[in-house]
Amino acid sequence: MNFLAPLKHFPNIIFVFAGVILFLLPLLVWEGLMFPSTFAKTIFFITIVEVMFVFWLPGAYASLKHRVFSPVSVFVLVFFGATVLSAIFGADFYQSVWSNYERMMGLWTFSHLILFFLIIATTIAKGYQWLWLFRIVALSSLVVALIGFAEFLETGTAFRIESTLRNSAFLASYLFLAVFINLWLLLREARFTFASLLWGAGLLSAFSVIILTGTRGTMLASVAGFLFLSA
Repeated sequence: MNFLAPLKHFPNIIFVFAGVILFLLPLLVWEGLMFPSTFAKTIFFITIVEVMFVFWLPGAYASLKHRVFSPVSVFVLVFFGATVLSAIFGADFYQSVWSNYERMMGLWTFSHLILFFLIIATTIAKGYQWLWLFRIVALSSLVVALIGFAEFLETGTAFRIESTLRNSAFLASYLFLAVFINLWLLLREARFTFASLLWGAGLLSAFSVIILTGTRGTMLASVAGFLFLSA
């Protein structure tokens, strides 16, 4: 029996877990918690990343040897090193590492973000896989935006809507990325196909909900991005 045979399926398993994170993470809310969005999302993310790590570890050396030393990877690792130093020499090491239940963005969470980056950057090598990950992000953002619209329509007067992120600024920042991902996907499609209509709807929905969040900085950044791309 070849005990190494299952290893060839590990990259596909990692790809599936990456898609699960990208689709479900923005949507996850657990009302039984004091902070239903950030805490639930962070625990879910950390758990799935650690499961991915188990499948990544057997081939980690070979993957890192061939793919990790790109300019982007080096920049990310240098940035993480600076973050570690700031945690060590900061005013409150405990807060720097663990943060708090409201934000959940301490060094512990950040280290899992870096690990997630390394895993997908060294495992997912095929163009169609990356395309599907971007599609998953766009689909999830459309659901988040629709929930935001529902929140607005429920009262008719709601401003600074929060959707599943439970924070207007967080929601706007997330949808800011979604706007341009949807735009990129839209430009790849032929006109008036189902896919082009779907990504167009995602683009308009994300931008509209950014306006409904009342986050002026993100509104201006979105407009500036459109102007830059049209120049």
